[in-house]
Amino acid sequence: MSDGFGFSLDLAALTAVVISWVKDHPTEVGVALLALVRLFGTTVETGWLGVVFRLGRPQRDLAPGFHMLIPWVEQVKKVRSRSVTLDAQRQRVAAADGMVYEVDANLVLRVEAPRKALIAVDDFMHGANAMLSITVREVVGAADGTTLSDWDSLDSRLASALEPRLAPWGLALERAGFTTITPSGMTLRISQLSARISERQTMMRYLQSQGLPRRTALKLLGAPQVPISHATARYRTSWKAHRYLNSSVYSFDNMLQRNLDKAFRDTDG
Repeated sequence: MSDGFGFSLDLAALTAVVISWVKDHPTEVGVALLALVRLFGTTVETGWLGVVFRLGRPQRDLAPGFHMLIPWVEQVKKVRSRSVTLDAQRQRVAAADGMVYEVDANLVLRVEAPRKALIAVDDFMHGANAMLSITVREVVGAADGTTLSDWDSLDSRLASALEPRLAPWGLALERAGFTTITPSGMTLRISQLSARISERQTMMRYLQSQGLPRRTALKLLGAPQVPISHATARYRTSWKAHRYLNSSVYSFDNMLQRNLDKAFRDTDG
């Protein structure tokens, strides 16, 4: 009986000591309680979404706020839910008419289904960037010089093609479009040459309609200049040098043969 009474007395004394220590150290007690609560839960910040994995299997999605978890059994993975802008690397794309253009494009997306974004693809940001590059080549490759000037139509086609491709990864497309479509140097020269030829043909028809002979009209328009490539120019230079060398060797052989014939004749004489 005395042992039980003594134990009760010791427990009461211990409780009094603990209560007194808690009153004297409220900060330490608050930190300890917060750490204990954190052990049994997690916080999802604003602008993020979370997915609870229990023993490696996804269980539920988490919205911003504090959520209780089973320690050592449940884990949380988070993804950013704010809108993100992705810029595709500049590409050289051939259009349907064979002209080559340098193209820049970007898109704005956000994570709508965090479970798909974490499970369906290894890195959804890298995958979205690669999908943007592929779709840009398809859209520009199906257009020509006339349709490439209609930016609204191109942006609409790019967004329509990207949206169903990003949806399986839990991504919502907010905007997609082209920022730059610039003809390459060769395309620009070809376009300028085509415009010049068209202009000269129009003027040629006008001069002939006024009764001028074809030869006179051509002289008025100026002598045509035919552009050749660097490879053709090098070939022509090499061919001329080869022809000159062959003629020189032939002349030297003839001169040597004549001198030998003359020497033989002098000896015979």
